[in-house]
Amino acid sequence: MSNDSKSPAPLNLSRWQAAPGLLMLVGAVLSVFGAFASPKEFGFSWLFAFIFYYTIAMGALFMVLVHHLTDAGWSVGIRRFCEHLASLLGWPLAVMFLPVAVLAPKIYSWMSVPASDHLIAAKAPVFTHVGFYVTSAVFLAILWFLSSRLASLSLAQDQTGEAKFTHKMRFHAGWGIVAFALTLTFSAALWVKALQYQWYSAMYGVYFFGSSVWIGLATIYVLTVILSGRAI
Repeated sequence: MSNDSKSPAPLNLSRWQAAPGLLMLVGAVLSVFGAFASPKEFGFSWLFAFIFYYTIAMGALFMVLVHHLTDAGWSVGIRRFCEHLASLLGWPLAVMFLPVAVLAPKIYSWMSVPASDHLIAAKAPVFTHVGFYVTSAVFLAILWFLSSRLASLSLAQDQTGEAKFTHKMRFHAGWGIVAFALTLTFSAALWVKALQYQWYSAMYGVYFFGSSVWIGLATIYVLTVILSGRAI
């Protein structure tokens, strides 16, 4: 621990404000080119990017849920970071999922396998075209509602300071942790493990959960360092 009583000044990032928009524009142009040049390869790459941000958001949402369930004090300092990252589970990731939905027949080989295949039949009705889209929409809707509800209640409490918002957030965290566990497990199986539908794993959901929490904490740490100008 440093004995220096003076904290370093936060980093001045004002000159880099235009960089994110420029990078997104360049990325959008390259994505459109890649989608037309090789739709299948683009689909796999886009799915990889979607899952990357999905795991960050899910890890952050888990931290928010744990904060409210345990009434932890240590997580107060990073709670707002977690809520903002979890908000990716709203419209940003819903929009980002659209290319996956459109290119799903090219990404998932099981969509072109006859329904009579016993490995596909055993997973019906989820492993059908309709089942894939309906189930995906349900996953995104649950996570959208949970993350947005917790964030809105948190912001409302900042305005009034009333304890009722704490009780409401604890209530949503109670059912939310169950919904989180089920949604994370089954979405990991449907969107990632199903790339090789012949493969079975009882631990894949646990592995995906651990990866989500790890990358969520890592992202929060990096953001804290950047915004504070010093390592924790």
